[in-house]
Amino acid sequence: AISIASDELSFQDIDDIFRKETGNPVGVTYGWFARLMIWLVKDLRTMFGWINERPYGADLEELAKTVKPTTFREWVKESVVKA
Repeated sequence: AISIASDELSFQDIDDIFRKETGNPVGVTYGWFARLMIWLVKDLRTMFGWINERPYGADLEELAKTVKPTTFREWVKESVVKA
């Protein structure tokens, strides 16, 4: 198995990159709404529970030796239209 990964970014890092490349902040919703949806939708509870209890475990340096991962910045440049 190969872990798929590219960047280790905080939300602030993501927002900074997004703002620089698009001129807009990352879209977010109200925290209470997100928590309500996770509580209401069993598959979301399962998914986020699984993500929170396990480390990703991707070796970014080793991965970069075999494939050229797309960085978040590259993805934003290619996928998101500037305002």
